Amino acid sequence: MNATCKAIVLKQISYSETSLIIFCFTQDKGLKSFMYKGGKKKRSTAVLPLKILEISYYQHREDALASISSVQTATSLPSLYQHPVKISILFFLGEFLNQLLNKIQYTEQHLFEEIEQELIWLNESTEFANYPIFWLIRWIEKLGLKPTLSEGDYFDIESAQFTQQNPKSLFYQKGEEMRILSFLFTQERLPILSYSLTKNERTKIFNTLVDYYRFHVPEFKSFKSVEILQTILN
Repeated sequence: MNATCKAIVLKQISYSETSLIIFCFTQDKGLKSFMYKGGKKKRSTAVLPLKILEISYYQHREDALASISSVQTATSLPSLYQHPVKISILFFLGEFLNQLLNKIQYTEQHLFEEIEQELIWLNESTEFANYPIFWLIRWIEKLGLKPTLSEGDYFDIESAQFTQQNPKSLFYQKGEEMRILSFLFTQERLPILSYSLTKNERTKIFNTLVDYYRFHVPEFKSFKSVEILQTILN
């Protein structure tokens, strides 16, 4: 069967000296993997993380690995792959989506379009230092894991609530950063992105959100890209 689909690249792995296996989130079939024969010899930039592609492929049967016959850019996002900070954010987003997309119930086309619009926005934006924090907060809401909000210096990660009292749980964070994080949970995109944070505040808030995911999302792993991302953003 020959077919064409629109796809967002999540990651690639080497298959042979010349070929790649590409893991994608497609507009109409959700998560899907492709064999890209000769992919290493062709334009390597075509399959960078979160590239939005139009993929023509052949699939012998439904459970077989689809074989790519051609790829071309479906949505041009030049700034994302030329800006050192933005491309670091992309690697983080790619790692995140690769973990999360198989853990949620979604309507493929709706979520695909939502992610595509986020990438278009990030490509055009000049305000992105807090973007990883915004992204983590929005996906916590999407997963139905939003904590109970209140003013207080403590964030009880285990019971998913902000509080003024020292939690009995061993899994919590404290400090002014937790007041800021509770506030950011009430805000929309632009206020979060424009909120002034110091290096230490941004790092602590980001790490707290990652810890929250690790506690509440089964088999959630740390990101390989986090150290580089934090260094660049700070």
